[in-house]
Amino acid sequence: MTTTAVGERGRLDPVVLGILLYFAAHTLIRVVGVPNFGVDDTEAEVRTQIFSLYYNARNPPLFDWLFYGAQQLFGSTNTTIHLLKAVLYSGAGILLYYGIRPFFRHRSALYAAILGYPSTIFFGWFTFQQFSHTAAFFLAIGLVVYAYMRVLKHGNAGAYVLLGVALGLGFMSKYLFAILFVALFVSGLMRPAYRARLLSAKMLVVLPVALLILVPFAIGFWLNIDETGATLRHRIVGSASSVAESLFWLAALSAFYWLPLVALLGAAHLRWRGRSAPTATEHSEGVVGPGDPDFYPWMRDATLIMIATMVFAVTVLGTEIGSGGERYLVGALPLLPVAIFAWVDRRPAFPADAVRRFLRFAMVFIIGTAAVRILFFVLAAPPVCMPRCMVFVDYGNVLQQLTPLPGETGVVLTDHVHIGSNLRQYLPDTFVRVGSYNRRDVFGLPAPEVRSCHLVWFERFRKDRPSTAEEALSSVLGRPATAQDMAAVGTPETVTLGWWTRLLEARDPPPLLGVAKVDPASPICGDPQPGG
Repeated sequence: MTTTAVGERGRLDPVVLGILLYFAAHTLIRVVGVPNFGVDDTEAEVRTQIFSLYYNARNPPLFDWLFYGAQQLFGSTNTTIHLLKAVLYSGAGILLYYGIRPFFRHRSALYAAILGYPSTIFFGWFTFQQFSHTAAFFLAIGLVVYAYMRVLKHGNAGAYVLLGVALGLGFMSKYLFAILFVALFVSGLMRPAYRARLLSAKMLVVLPVALLILVPFAIGFWLNIDETGATLRHRIVGSASSVAESLFWLAALSAFYWLPLVALLGAAHLRWRGRSAPTATEHSEGVVGPGDPDFYPWMRDATLIMIATMVFAVTVLGTEIGSGGERYLVGALPLLPVAIFAWVDRRPAFPADAVRRFLRFAMVFIIGTAAVRILFFVLAAPPVCMPRCMVFVDYGNVLQQLTPLPGETGVVLTDHVHIGSNLRQYLPDTFVRVGSYNRRDVFGLPAPEVRSCHLVWFERFRKDRPSTAEEALSSVLGRPATAQDMAAVGTPETVTLGWWTRLLEARDPPPLLGVAKVDPASPICGDPQPGG
């Protein structure tokens, strides 16, 4: 059977179709649910108003570059960013599927390995609620598994070039990708059947191809090496307050990757009675191929190496894995569902009934998760949406006030990334400057005569401490606002906003937005000057 997306009768592979429909459904839920950007998406929206080789010290720029390109085609909207993430997620799932397929023996175990991902909290929920750069990381995970498969199964020059492409793109998606790539390589060397391919002279092409792809990123990295180096050192070395606390979080947050999955698999095995040999039906319908007995140890050892690396980082380097650090475990547990079902696939007495039962349970879990997400947007109310209630703010009442006149370019100064990102998607002819996110960006603004400028901030948002015009401007500038700065700011007005959900309208006071016109000729409304 060939590993193409089209089946024997010319129809789309059911797994590929399922992956596409799954991500299309979740994209639709999010786009229809509320038009505002999510937490991580707000940062990407604000930073990608211009193209840059470097956007921020915490993450490589691959996702930002892709989003910038998507904006040029489809506009700078919440829909655009979620369509992009759907493409990345779908590509990741399809590449992973075709990457692991030649190594599996039973079709149901192969399907279960793919369904194992949405049967976790992290991959099945968190990825849709937040995260931006992690979407590009998922694509890199699928691509590198597929590339390694091509190297191990075919060993031609094209397979090694593809592995180099995977290495270059993967490192530009997340720095954590290096752990995954090395773990797969080292664990592959431990398998005699794979060693010759991984030590082939053709491997010499991998690094040059990766470095060629990394040239633009390397330039941006080098030009900002002090900031990036300091940020990465702070995040990796010596930031943890307690090794015991970090180990606790490492163990606790790992449950997001395995708890529902293992619970569903355990429930599926409750009524299983082992069989000594596969049936004729399994041979004719349930078997993909001979599989590969070295595949499970490869996935298992790679996962153990990645987990050991994270434990080393916590205990020796002092890396902090605290509350909210579940995203960092993507570097340790991205292959766990595949490893689990690769083990099941190689059992002498394959538990066919239990695996089929898991597939049914997983589908119920996945559909239930989608239903909960729908209710999340329809019925969200405190404390259900905490701390994400910001996504439900309706900015409609302030848009007319901030819309530039025909022929004008608007500038909005704000201390809140959520305000800036969402005003930008509704005011496409406006640039937003948001505190530390992009205060140094040069927009190429026109002369003051054809600009409008406003300072915008939250005077009230739920129980947050109220802000003032001076505080907001100080945040934008990165220094205390001077009397001269404040002289350019007009009289503040208060605009009452709304909520996108009725329950929030009924239970929470409406957000209040402070708005003040700013003299467009003032330096605070222009592009930053060199050395300023």
